[in-house]
Amino acid sequence: MLPLFQSYEMYDAPGEGAEVFSLMRSSELNPDDYLDTFFDTGDERLRTAE
Repeated sequence: MLPLFQSYEMYDAPGEGAEVFSLMRSSELNPDDYLDTFFDTGDERLRTAE
């Protein structure tokens, strides 16, 4: 398991039309290569929690 999570703060209670995202993927890549391949491509727009 990788120490990685992604989240989005919902400002209202979920209702009709709300988007929910979930991703599960099996991979033979080692953890660093997995992150580099799927999450650290250089095109991300990320903000870390403060």
